[in-house]
Amino acid sequence: YMVVKIDGLTDAEERQLKELARLQKKSRNEYLLDYVRLLLLQPEVKIIESRYEVLFDRMAQLTEMNTLAFRALKNELTEWGVPISISEERAHGED
Repeated sequence: YMVVKIDGLTDAEERQLKELARLQKKSRNEYLLDYVRLLLLQPEVKIIESRYEVLFDRMAQLTEMNTLAFRALKNELTEWGVPISISEERAHGED
């Protein structure tokens, strides 16, 4: 599992996010998740969102992907104005 934490946005960033979401007739969280999915361009990535925490469940190929793809994701989100931290967690009870 890769856990991507999106830290609290500033008021201006939050307004921008909500406005972009409104234009696409989506909720704020839906828009944010779609944005992250687009960055990854990985249809097999399963995304589970809980408050500001986004969990990417790779199931397989995690070690191949984590370094480059998730750093790229972090860089793009940071440039976009979303401060995030990325950490790897072992899946419990799964190999």
